[in-house]
Amino acid sequence: MKYLGCNPPKRGYKRAVYIIFAIFHILCISIVLNALDWLEFVRVFRYNDMKLIMLRATMVLFSLVMGQRILLFACTFKKYQIIKDAVKRSSFNFECFGINNINVDSVSNGSCRKEKLSFSSIWTGAKLSFSESNELESFRLKSMVEMGARCSAILNAEIALCVILSIFWNYKETHGELFEDYNPYLNKTSLYRKTQLRFYMPFDSSLEGHDALATCVTLYTRFGILLLFLPIDSVLPSILAFLIAQTRIVQEAFKYVDKNISPSQSPRNVFLIKEIRIVKCINELQEIYRILDMLQNLYSFQTLLQCGLGTFLLCTLGYIAPMVSDGSELFCFGTFLIAVTEEIFILSYVSNTLTIELQNVAIDLYNIEWDSYPIRVKKLIEFTLRRIQKPASLTACKLFNIDLAVFIQMLQTAYSFYTVISSTSEKLVA
Repeated sequence: MKYLGCNPPKRGYKRAVYIIFAIFHILCISIVLNALDWLEFVRVFRYNDMKLIMLRATMVLFSLVMGQRILLFACTFKKYQIIKDAVKRSSFNFECFGINNINVDSVSNGSCRKEKLSFSSIWTGAKLSFSESNELESFRLKSMVEMGARCSAILNAEIALCVILSIFWNYKETHGELFEDYNPYLNKTSLYRKTQLRFYMPFDSSLEGHDALATCVTLYTRFGILLLFLPIDSVLPSILAFLIAQTRIVQEAFKYVDKNISPSQSPRNVFLIKEIRIVKCINELQEIYRILDMLQNLYSFQTLLQCGLGTFLLCTLGYIAPMVSDGSELFCFGTFLIAVTEEIFILSYVSNTLTIELQNVAIDLYNIEWDSYPIRVKKLIEFTLRRIQKPASLTACKLFNIDLAVFIQMLQTAYSFYTVISSTSEKLVA
C-alpha cells in the first residue's frame, strides 16, 4: 500500500510533496476523467450508433465507480487507519493458552475470594507455569501469515495483469487502425487513432494535432487509475479475509479450552485456567464483531453504490459483447466483463464466508462442556451465544446482505436490464 502511494510519509518535506501530488492526482483521476468521459458520452449521441452509446455508457459507469471509491477513500482515510489498527491489534494472541498451572495464593492472600479476582491481577500477580509449546499460538501465526501472503499475491497478480493489459492496449492502438472524423479545431476531416477506451480530449488529438499528448494522457489515466484504484478496491475484501482468519483461529481456540492443563492442581485452579481461556476467546470474538460494525458504518453506502453501478456495468458490457467487430474489441470488453464480475464475486464470497465462520464459532462454543463451570462463566457463555445467534454480515445500507445470493441476484438483474435495452433498441431501429 505504501509503495503504491496509499500511505503518506509521516513528516518533513516528503509529506508536503506527497500531499500536493496526491491532491492533483486524485482530482485528475476521479473528477477530471469523469468529466471527460461525460463529455465524450454526450458527443457520441450525434452518431446515432447504439453500440457506441452503450460503450460510452460503460466507460462513464466504470469511471464513476473508480472515481467515487478513490474520493471516498481519500475522505475517510483516518477511519480506515482506525480499522486497520484494530485488525492488526497486538492483543490478538493466545499466550494464555500456554498456561498449564496456576497459583493465585499470592494474589488473594485470604482477603479476597479467588472467584472475585480480576484477570489483570491474576495475570500480573499469580504464579503461572507455561508449557514448552503452544500449538494454538503457532496455528495463529501460521494462519495470519498465510492470509497476508494470499491477499498480497492476489493484489500483485491483479496489478501485474492490469499493467500488462494496459501496455498491450496501448501498443495495439499506437500501431493499429486509423479512422476519419470531423475535427472541430481545424474545421475539416482528420485522421485519428482508433482507441477502445477513447474519451473527450480538450485539444486537437488528431494526427495533425497533438496526437503524442493524447497518447500520454491516455497512458497516465489508465496506469494512474489502475494503480490507485486496485489497492483501494482490495481494502474491504482484504480486511474481511483477515477477519475470516481471526474467526477461524478463535474457533480453533475453543477446541483447546480443556487441553494442556496440569491435573496436579486443584479443580478450582483448573476451572480458573479454563475461564481465562474462554474469556480471551470471547473478547476476541467481540472485537471481530466491533470491527465488522465499523466496516458497516464506513462501507455501507459505498457497497450499495458499487453493487448498483456494477449491475449496470454487467448489463452494458453484456449488450456490447455480441457486437464486437474484431479480436481486439473482444479481448478488451471480455477483460472488462471478467474484471467487473470478479470484483463483485470476491466481495460477496468473503462476506458470505465470514458469516458462515461466525456461525460455526457459535456451534463450537456451545459444544464446550460448560455445564460444570462456575455460574459467572455460564452466564458469560449464555450471553455470548445469544449475541452470535443472529447472523452477522456486511450489508448495503441495511437493505440486503452482501453474500453469494446477492451476487446471483445481481447477475439476474443485469440480464433483465439487458433484455429490456435490447428489445427497446430493436423497436427503435424498426
